[in-house]
Amino acid sequence: MSRPVNQQAVRRAWELQREGKTHEEIGEEIGRQPRQVGNYLDLQWLRDRNLEHLSYSRTAIFNMEREAKSRCERQDHSFMEDNRFEWHAYTTRTDRTAIGTRRITLEVKVCLFCPHEKVGRRSFASVS
Repeated sequence: MSRPVNQQAVRRAWELQREGKTHEEIGEEIGRQPRQVGNYLDLQWLRDRNLEHLSYSRTAIFNMEREAKSRCERQDHSFMEDNRFEWHAYTTRTDRTAIGTRRITLEVKVCLFCPHEKVGRRSFASVS
């Protein structure tokens, strides 16, 4: 089994890449092999592990949060449909409810700047 991803190392690898460092130089600084650095800098590899947000710079995250807050203040919560904003401007929770013999699972997106919630049905199941 593989060991957990060091999120600080991934962030630092992206910072060093923005500075123009090679994979070898990045690997020396963060204590990883160039092959592992290649994984850390691969967006698809990060997406597969739900870690794509680690590739964003602090400035990009600030700008994203500022944009979402501005839209929220205008009652425009369309940013909640864009996965880039998850954890920066909204969170997602799963609610499960049983009504009689039916079990309903709902996905609820909650804005971090106001109490707005966006509900979408996810699945139905019958309880025997």
